[in-house]
Amino acid sequence: MILASDANPKLYNYAREYNIEYAETKRRLGFSSNFNNAVLKAKGNYVKVLADDDRIPSNSIQCLFDKIKNTNHALVHGNATDFKKNSSISKFKPSVVDPSVSQLLKKNPLHGGTIMYNKKAFTDAGMYDTFLLFSEEYEMYLRLKSKGYTFTYVDKFVYLYRRHGHQKSTQFREPKERTKNLIINRYELQ
Repeated sequence: MILASDANPKLYNYAREYNIEYAETKRRLGFSSNFNNAVLKAKGNYVKVLADDDRIPSNSIQCLFDKIKNTNHALVHGNATDFKKNSSISKFKPSVVDPSVSQLLKKNPLHGGTIMYNKKAFTDAGMYDTFLLFSEEYEMYLRLKSKGYTFTYVDKFVYLYRRHGHQKSTQFREPKERTKNLIINRYELQ
């Protein structure tokens, strides 16, 4: 396990207290660079993001690992439970489990929080595009699929996603939509 901090030195003591590998950037680099930095420090064969405001069920990592281990899949994903501020809960199950590039271009059926990457596939594909401020995961799915990788799926609820007004996706809807359209244009031209 690696605790990746984007220039937040307060997390160092937490990592030390719980004997967690710590990867800190000296200045704020953003999600993509921070995650890429942590992936390079990871010693295992699989990597997973857990945002600081989300949770995972106790068996989540094992379920994802059991499905992807000893395969050549680029990633494994599953189902998620979304919690909103007004206490409403919604269940997310993907409409397509191994989408093609054309299916991804129409609609992204994957819940980013549920993803566990095969580290080798992730690094061989070039890791997250650090020039993107939004939709980094979506672009990675398209890149992996365009390189011929396959995805696998576990029909379990493996992520508890907290939706709130401080997320990038809710605070910056217009720039996120522009970024998504740029990504779609990039892959439609291939």
